[in-house]
Amino acid sequence: MIVSIEGHRVGLVVDRVIGSHQTVIQPLGRFYHGVDFFSGTTIMGDGRVAMILDLAGTLRVGASVRSTPA
Repeated sequence: MIVSIEGHRVGLVVDRVIGSHQTVIQPLGRFYHGVDFFSGTTIMGDGRVAMILDLAGTLRVGASVRSTPA
């Protein structure tokens, strides 16, 4: 999948696309404050809870790790 974030195009490898869903995104609790990979959660139609990936936050973390000298 190719996404455009903050003016950059980024490729992501996905195992499969399940489909599209209309969701209500609930914010993460304060326990997860500062977690840059997820922006919230949602409850799926079958009752399972799914985490919502924050692509921009994930890319920021990846870029900072990549630019840190070893």
